[in-house]
Parts: sequence; C-alpha cells; structure tokens
Amino acid sequence: MIEQQAIVIAIENLVTKNLSSATPKNTQSATESSVAILEIMRHAPCGICGQTRGCGNAIWGKIFAHKPSSFKASNTVNAKVGDGVIVGIDEQVVLKSALLLYALPLATMMLGALMSTTIVTDSPNQADLYAVIGAVTGLTFGFIWLKGYTASQSYPTKNKAVILRISYSPNL
Repeated sequence: MIEQQAIVIAIENLVTKNLSSATPKNTQSATESSVAILEIMRHAPCGICGQTRGCGNAIWGKIFAHKPSSFKASNTVNAKVGDGVIVGIDEQVVLKSALLLYALPLATMMLGALMSTTIVTDSPNQADLYAVIGAVTGLTFGFIWLKGYTASQSYPTKNKAVILRISYSPNL
C-alpha cells in the first residue's frame, strides 16, 4: 500500500436506499456512507525551496502555477473537515495505471512509425518524414484512445484511494 498524507477539505454524505422484496411488504433500508474530498499535502524534498541556491523546483512551480488537485476517498475513519489523514492506494493499481498511461501511447507511436514506413515505400528519400508523421499520428491516436478508455471506465472500489487513519486533528 502506497501511503501519502492528505487533508480533508470537504465531506459528502451519500445515502443509498436498498429495496428488499424478500418480505410480503417491501421494506426500505437506507445506508449512509461518507466520502471525503482530499487534497495531498505536498512537501519540498529539501528545506531550501525559495532560496537562491536550490534545485529550481519552486521556480518551475511558480512558472506553471501548480494548483492543488483534489480527489475523493471513502471516509471509513469518520474524518472531519480540516483533519490530516493518511490515504493509501494499492501498488498494483499504480503500476497498472503507469503502464497504461506510458506504455500504450509509446506503443501506438512506434506502431504508427513502423506502419508508415512499411506502407509508403515509393519515395525512400522521404522515409524519415513519413516515419515522423506516422509516429505523431500513432501517438495522437494512443492519447485519444486512452482518454476515451479512462472516461468510460467505472473503477471498482479496490482501485480507489482509501483513508487509512487520521494523522492529526486540529479539533483536539
């Protein structure tokens, strides 16, 4: 399990109604669960960010205006807004995601370059140009397919981040 410290910025309470037809009278039961909206707490790898001698990560952050991103996780530990929590995700999920996000576009790029050089053989002087055009086309196709594939997926609970424990609470 890969763990990271995060802070709870909001809580959503979800109520799901279960309709049971096992009895003569249809009974309804409501199950309430909460989902926390989290923001990862980013730390500088060293203590000299913003000083004149450093690696420059702070400068890149200012140039590209890195904005904090938020995500949802199941709130099984009853964390409150403002609590610091430890959130985790399975290593296999991260590995599969990285493989899909990096290897698929790379493979489609290579396939596009290979296909363009084998299909277009009438002008050997421009083989490199056709290889570049095929590579860019394959890379674009790979990114478009990946965007459509990830948008159409409904991820099982095992693939989502989970709040493991509360690390600190400002209310205590």
